[in-house]
Amino acid sequence: MPNVIVLFEVTLKTGRMEDYLQTAATLKEELARTDGFIGSERFASLANGNKLLSKSEWRDEQCVAKWRNSLRHRLAQKHGRAEDFADYKITVVTPLRCYTIASREEAPEDSNLYFNL
Repeated sequence: MPNVIVLFEVTLKTGRMEDYLQTAATLKEELARTDGFIGSERFASLANGNKLLSKSEWRDEQCVAKWRNSLRHRLAQKHGRAEDFADYKITVVTPLRCYTIASREEAPEDSNLYFNL
């Protein structure tokens, strides 16, 4: 289980989706090599065609800081703020519990009782 999850919600300026995705693609390889990076996914809003959510999972906050401060990422941040982003919100969280349909050790007791588990 990751110790830190970063949620990056971005609303792009009209017509900037392709540029944003191209910039993100150029960072993908460096991100994958960053110490402590576990994985990431991107989701598109069904309600707003210009809004995306990226979720990344990390070993610890020091690893997040290393990525946040990498030169290529800082340059991409600057470009995004100047050219692509209408708005964004970053939320950094630590998981309280993590469970799946098959792995229920951390599931709330009432949930397991409801499903007769």
